[in-house]
Amino acid sequence: SDYIGKITGYSASDFIENTKLSYRSIIHKEDRSKVDKIVKEHITRKESYLLNYRIINANGKTRYVTEKGQGVFSDNGELLYIDGVISDITEVTEKEEQLKKANKDLIVSRERNRIARELHDSISQSLHGINYSVHSLRQIIREQFASADLINIVNHLEDSVKESLQELKNMVSELKPSQLEGKGICQALITQCETFS
Repeated sequence: SDYIGKITGYSASDFIENTKLSYRSIIHKEDRSKVDKIVKEHITRKESYLLNYRIINANGKTRYVTEKGQGVFSDNGELLYIDGVISDITEVTEKEEQLKKANKDLIVSRERNRIARELHDSISQSLHGINYSVHSLRQIIREQFASADLINIVNHLEDSVKESLQELKNMVSELKPSQLEGKGICQALITQCETFS
């Protein structure tokens, strides 16, 4: 029919008795065994079938189709032919795939935001607390001990805490790139500066 031609890019007459090519030959190679298995099982049981699969049209593009069919048998039970209807569901399938991807991206984004929030709320606060304690300790050492060795140790400890805080800020920023989405370059730069300040 004209509809088969529209879906496949081939004339329906091309498939009649496999004169030019078989319909099976345009089924996506990853789907052929599944299609063969389902059709064979249902034909054996003399039941109708409904399945979705991909075909490669005459232009080499992948199309998604749904096929509803059944075997037509002679009076003595021999299969004469398979009668069915094929519909193009490419647009619907692609939209479903886009929705699945968007949903997956949303789940990943939420999880990344949750981890970033936990890192900021727990580890970041702890490191800031350590940093303030180290700063106070250095003041006490200077006033009461005046030991250069102790001051050097405290300075190294304070530097290590600051480096850890900076690394943590970088991690949080990488986990939450969505903060910059939809903002202009100026606002994005301001946000980045505020993050690392």
